[in-house]
Amino acid sequence: MNFPPTAYVDEEIEIVPMSSNVKSVKWEISKDGIPIDFLSAIDGELKVNGGTIKIKSVGSYTFTAIAVNSRGKEIKHEQNIDIYPIVSAEFKLPETAHTDTAIDVALEVENLGDSPIAWSVQRDGKEIEFDTNITGELTNTGGLIMFNSIGEYELTAIVTDELGKETIVSDVIKYILWEK
Repeated sequence: MNFPPTAYVDEEIEIVPMSSNVKSVKWEISKDGIPIDFLSAIDGELKVNGGTIKIKSVGSYTFTAIAVNSRGKEIKHEQNIDIYPIVSAEFKLPETAHTDTAIDVALEVENLGDSPIAWSVQRDGKEIEFDTNITGELTNTGGLIMFNSIGEYELTAIVTDELGKETIVSDVIKYILWEK
């Protein structure tokens, strides 16, 4: 069999057997070392020539192909794949705020695990230093911040998951001078 060692939940996985003269193939699957029902674990179908499937939940899976050749000889092959969750992130900023107004950045994240979040900010289209232009702190859940001067700011959160895939979310706010 030939397929990747890792994938995401509901990602299409093409399984291609590396054999010839095969008369039939019986497919078995186990999750975290425990045999499970094929249809409860995957969407799709596997036949003699493999197929394309989607695995429904996170875990470590072992696929076993028991092939019978034209002479009736049985050959067994196993291959493992680790399935990871899809990370998602989202936050919204108000369209405008005054220079003396703190902004509550509520970052909503699913399946973050131990993945770190990197924050960056641009003012009027140029990357700027976070620490010298913003008062407050942003963490993996967001935070309370205040921009130190007027301008149009784009705040960006970058989440890198266990496989190195980046999820990038950003929003724009215009900071205007407070007039009394």
